Amino acid sequence: MSTHKQHPQGTFDLSDWSHIVVTVSGNTMKTYKNGVLAGTNAESWEPNVLTRTGHIIGANSAATGNFLDGSVMLLKIWHGVELDQHAVDQISPDPCPLGSGLSASFECADCLAGTYSDVDSPEACYQCPIGKYSEALKAESIGTCISCPVGKASPEFAAPSESDCLTCPAGKYAGGEGNSVCTDCVAGSYSEAGVGSCTVCEAGTWSEVGSAACNACPKGSYLSDGGTNAELHQAAGLCLMCPSGQYTGVEGSAGCTQCQLGKYLTGSLNVVDDHDSEADCLICAAGKYTEGEGSALCLSCAKGKFLTDDAGAASA
Repeated sequence: MSTHKQHPQGTFDLSDWSHIVVTVSGNTMKTYKNGVLAGTNAESWEPNVLTRTGHIIGANSAATGNFLDGSVMLLKIWHGVELDQHAVDQISPDPCPLGSGLSASFECADCLAGTYSDVDSPEACYQCPIGKYSEALKAESIGTCISCPVGKASPEFAAPSESDCLTCPAGKYAGGEGNSVCTDCVAGSYSEAGVGSCTVCEAGTWSEVGSAACNACPKGSYLSDGGTNAELHQAAGLCLMCPSGQYTGVEGSAGCTQCQLGKYLTGSLNVVDDHDSEADCLICAAGKYTEGEGSALCLSCAKGKFLTDDAGAASA
């Protein structure tokens, strides 16, 4: 067979299976497509009879870039008398009816669950795309491929059952229908299993990527955003220390509590332990007072005035 003859573009359809028979007799090569003669080429010489240790299918040995841009399902080679049209007809499959396709042995077989065939064709049954499934047998339309519901995903082609739509685990989501994969929740949000979207962390909490729940800010700190913006809940460092004169004795606080009148809390803005209990608020010493709640320090009584006990209230 000549390795340098090519049929004109268009002889073989792109993205379509074709049954091909090639015969060689003398210096003449004939190509049949689906049992119909597609082309004849004649050389002025006969092909050499060679014995090789290996064979190249779909390309030439000169590696000039001419190759078959496709797939070969089954290859058979006959050696002997040239096949005539009748012999070609015998080995060329008839188109399979709707709902069936060509098997590896070139026999029509019913399409299995997860596949379909919507044309009379010698091709194999088509697979339902990822994110879809079909429990129907002998399906005749891609319409039988059903999209996985919200909160589920199917990463495989030709899924034969709804059970192949896997529920997204907590920390992931699948929005809309027909998803092939579940997506991680962004930092600052969380999700339960089997949902179509993630929820922004509540005030006083934060989370990392793919979280099933949010983490509480430690005692002595707070995060005031009320679950409106995930970017404000993306890291523990976004939990702010209570300012001087304030404290919080519980985890996951949206804000801090002011020290009572007559008490103060200087504390360090970098040490949560200085702001994690009401006991951190100290009573003003004798002769000192505070003008209001949430004081960072006490004021000394003015000249001519005194305050004898540790009540911390102003005295005229």
